[in-house]
Amino acid sequence: MSIQINPILSPRIITVPEADGDSITIQSLVNQIRNWEDNQVNLAYDRLLSATGKEDLGNEIKVGITAKLENAKVKFAERLSPVVCYISGGNLVAIDEYGATMYPIEFSANVTVILAQSSSATIMGVSGLTSEESAKLMGIPSTTLTQEESETLTFLKAPIRNKKYLEKVGSTWYFAIRDGSEESDIVRKALKDKDGNDVTDIQAGVLTREMASSV
Repeated sequence: MSIQINPILSPRIITVPEADGDSITIQSLVNQIRNWEDNQVNLAYDRLLSATGKEDLGNEIKVGITAKLENAKVKFAERLSPVVCYISGGNLVAIDEYGATMYPIEFSANVTVILAQSSSATIMGVSGLTSEESAKLMGIPSTTLTQEESETLTFLKAPIRNKKYLEKVGSTWYFAIRDGSEESDIVRKALKDKDGNDVTDIQAGVLTREMASSV
C-alpha cells in the first residue's frame, strides 16, 4: 500500500500505512514521494522532498542518500497498541515553511519512531573487494584483523542485523539489542529524556519528542 499524503496541512503529512508494517527505508520514501509528485493531479503542489547522494565514487563506492523533507513530516499510522517503528537506510531531515530545521517525524498515537540515521557518508559494494577487504567490511575475522578489531566490527554490525526491542522494568523503559542467539542482550540502555531523567512512559510518543535520548 502506498504512502498517503495530506498536502493541505503545514507542515504536510506523509503517512506510512499500518499495512506497510513497522519500517520504511529512505529510498522507498523517496521513490513513493516522487511517484506522488509526478501524478498529474498533484503537479500544482510545491515539492515535498529533495534528495542528494548515491553519486558513484568509483570501485563500487557510492555516496549515501540524504532526503530533505520540505515543509513536510513523516507519520506512521496510529496503532491500537504500542509499537516501535523504524526509518533507516540513509539520512532524513526536514525544514519548515520558512526554511528552519525541524524534526522530520510527526507524532501518532501508540507509535514510537526510531530514526536510524546513517553514521557513514558512503555505501560500499563488496563485489570488487579482495577477500580481506570484504572481511573487514563485513566484520568477519581474517588473518589481517586482530581479535579486538574483529570483535569491534561484529559489535558495530549487531544493531543493524539483530533484534531490537523496548522493555519496561519497574518504572523505567530500556532499549536493548539481542545477541545472535537471542538469549541475552549485547546492549541495554535506560531511555533518558533531554533533561537526563528516566523515560517512564512512551505511549505518548516520548521518544519522538525527546531528541536527546541516550539511545
